Amino acid sequence: MGRLDDPPEERFTSGKPFSGVEAQVRDPATDEVAPAGASGLLHIRGFNLFQGYRNDPQKTAASFDAEGWFCTGDLASIDAAGNLTFRGRIKDMLKVGGENVGCLEVEAYLTTHPDIQLACVVGVPDPRYGEVPAAFVEVRRGADVTADEVVEYCRRGLAKYKVPRHVRFTADWPMSATKIQKFRLRDGLLAELGAVSSDAVPAARSATPDDPPLAV
Repeated sequence: MGRLDDPPEERFTSGKPFSGVEAQVRDPATDEVAPAGASGLLHIRGFNLFQGYRNDPQKTAASFDAEGWFCTGDLASIDAAGNLTFRGRIKDMLKVGGENVGCLEVEAYLTTHPDIQLACVVGVPDPRYGEVPAAFVEVRRGADVTADEVVEYCRRGLAKYKVPRHVRFTADWPMSATKIQKFRLRDGLLAELGAVSSDAVPAARSATPDDPPLAV
């Protein structure tokens, strides 16, 4: 939770753990505590934790370490001042040429574009990088945006390896009861690209706002 005396930019994006609750960010690959500002797996410890999963000792053992830290499955970062920022879920983490890319970070940046109303990022196989980001975007009514413009916008504010390699426009989102079904977006794009394995991904075609919604 943010403090009243925190700067506005911190209060709106991050906060400190409640009294009695500890938070720690660890490197997903090594389980070592990550340096200040680096993204990793969020672990917590404190009075608010549950004792374990009912009738599931294996899952309990996999989620808690010997010191009582619980792995939340969330991606987060903690800066030098102790402010914690949520970055997404670990299953929404892409591995691009060995670099971790949080889908939530790319989605959040895309929606800062004045003509983009909604964005969703998934990973697709790539023969060189293993996996690359692909962005599905919904533009605002009356807006005229091209895929090249979306990519160029990302290049101005994101690291090169975080820039989507594929851009598709849609207003017809596959939904569960409450969330966009990312696996359907990804499966539809893989079918379009003819990508059945990581060594069969051709270059993306150019998309325009006039393209029909993605068939999924």
